[in-house]
Amino acid sequence: MSRAIGIAAMLAASLCIAAPASAQRGTGAPEGVGRQASPSIVELAGTVTNIEAGPCAQTTGRSLEGIHLDLRTRDHGQVNLHLGPESELRGTVARISVGATIQVEAFRTVRLPQGCYVARTIAIDGERIILRDRNLRPRWRGAPRDGSP
Repeated sequence: MSRAIGIAAMLAASLCIAAPASAQRGTGAPEGVGRQASPSIVELAGTVTNIEAGPCAQTTGRSLEGIHLDLRTRDHGQVNLHLGPESELRGTVARISVGATIQVEAFRTVRLPQGCYVARTIAIDGERIILRDRNLRPRWRGAPRDGSP
């Protein structure tokens, strides 16, 4: 019986070690970027120059792949825009193409490199897509606690 408990304990420990290995590397902070240093929302508008799915070094999420857009803006130059996990945003990204003109509400924190932003909303062809609520909580994390969009 104690051998079975020992094996179960080793399996449980190995699962705890393996789970973080699939997380994104992140910014080295235990909390998400939306909870770091009261970020302010900025308005960005521009042309999508690249769409990329891949590992994201700027977030703390558990997704292996994140979606990023490179956006050429008049006021901020070329920016990198993090949308969120690829697994959650496939349908959203399918509506955006290179060359599309979009408007974005985005934020950045002190931990993000210059020119990197996280999208809160995206507007394309008159449709506004909400990625994060007013508290910057990702929509794929469930309903907002304060009922805000």
